[in-house]
Order: sequence, then C-alpha cells, then structure tokens
Amino acid sequence: MQCFFCPREESSKGIGSMDFELYCKIIDECAAHGPLKLINLHKDGEPLAHPRIYDMVRYIADRGAAEEFGFTSNGILFDEARAARLVEAGINKVSFSIDATSEDAYERAKGRRKYGIVVENVRRFLKSKPEHVKVAVKFISMKENQGEEGEFVEMWQDSGAELIISEYHDWSGSVRDSSLQGILPVSENACENPFYSLAVNWDGTVSICCVDWDSQSVVGDVHGQTIAEIWNGDALRQVREMHLSGRSCEVGACGGCSYKDKQSREYIGGWLMANRDRVMDY
Repeated sequence: MQCFFCPREESSKGIGSMDFELYCKIIDECAAHGPLKLINLHKDGEPLAHPRIYDMVRYIADRGAAEEFGFTSNGILFDEARAARLVEAGINKVSFSIDATSEDAYERAKGRRKYGIVVENVRRFLKSKPEHVKVAVKFISMKENQGEEGEFVEMWQDSGAELIISEYHDWSGSVRDSSLQGILPVSENACENPFYSLAVNWDGTVSICCVDWDSQSVVGDVHGQTIAEIWNGDALRQVREMHLSGRSCEVGACGGCSYKDKQSREYIGGWLMANRDRVMDY
C-alpha cells in the first residue's frame, strides 16, 4: 500500500516483524495481569503480512490474555482461506480500513486500485464469520474521499459491522498537508492514551501510544523489562505528569500531534487535568 497519510516508510528504526519468542513473553506477562480488555496485533503495518500471525492469535486465545483481541487490516489479503484460519485460531475482533466508496477515491487515498477486492473480502467474512466475532469497517475523512461519508454509512449500515468514521490526524505531526494546516488543532490538552494503553514496537521498544510511529517517545524495552515494570515505571509516569500539567507538547511524540485534540478527547483530557492528583494516585 502507498497510503499518503501513513508515514511508516520514513521510519528511522526500519520496518520489521516481531520475533515470536519475544511476542510470547509479552503475552505471558499480559496474561499474568489479565485478562486485559483488549490486545491489538497491529501498529505500523499489515498484520496478515507477519509469517506467524495465526500462531500469534492462537497464543492469545490459549493464554486467555485478553477479553478482545484481533487487529485492523487493509483487507487486501483477507481472503477466504486466511479468514478461516484466523477464526480457527480464535480471533474475536477484526477491523477493516476501507476509507472509500469508489475505486477512484480508494486509489487517491491509498495508491492502489484494490477497492473491489477489499469490499468482496469484507462482505464474505461478514457472511461466514461466527456470531461472536466482532467486525468494524473504518472510514477516515480526508480530501481524497470528501463527500463519501454518507454513502459509506448507507453502504455498510445493514451489514452487521460496526461503522467507525473518524477525522484525519497527522501522525504526531509527521504528515503535513497544506489543505489541513489551520484545521487540525494542536493544544496543550491532556491525552488519555498514556493512562490506559501501551504500544510495543516490532523491535521490542515500547512507545507511549500507537501514534508514535517513529519511536520518538520510548518508555521502555521488553527485552530487559516486563510490561508491568514499564507501565509503572518512571518514564511513563513522567509523560503522564507532563500531560496533566499542560505540558504535553514537550513530549516528543505529542508535541505536534492533533490526535488528542478531537472534541471527545478534549473532554476526557480536560477531566484528566482537573483530576490530576486522583489520576496519578490511582
């Protein structure tokens, strides 16, 4: 894929696949404190491209590490055979990034004419999946698909999938588009992400959230630390304190990020800042 809004190809740490033994260590540690609410098996790439994705899904299921677990996919590789293997492995949540209702809009946003294949794969999975498997279809509003939101809703509203329509964000200030300047706000608002989630990169380093695509704000490394040590560690605590004191823009990955400044997140961020002592003592 060549999605214009994704900066992964510019990553200074390179692109790779997580070692399976390291992955098992992480899941074992999560299971020891779990089950967690959610584990997503994605960050900076297509999960189905990982050679051991089925083993990864099965390992979470066998260990009982999370109530919900799965990933977001672009849907291109999600054919009938792969879908069946994922269901057999125990997956219970899949989201698809579609972002268009036409082949032309899809190509403008993602650089390839694969819209028809994606829609076919998603519709087939919705018909064949077990009832307990949750499916969501996603649409990010941007100039390349402007005006298609209503058609997207009409197309998928009776499909059985959850519809997620969200605004474009700039991946921690890395994606700059002249048409968006002055539209995407950047504020000192607190973000909820450091308070409820972690993002483990393919190389074992741990970022404060999935938006930190270039590891600007690493708070630990699972090669030498446990997930619990990182979660309760000084590095992440300092990030939280900076968010709560109105200094989020001083955090590397947060400085130019518009993700935290959507309306609902502004409300949550305001609550976090107003209840700083209570939050930090939790």
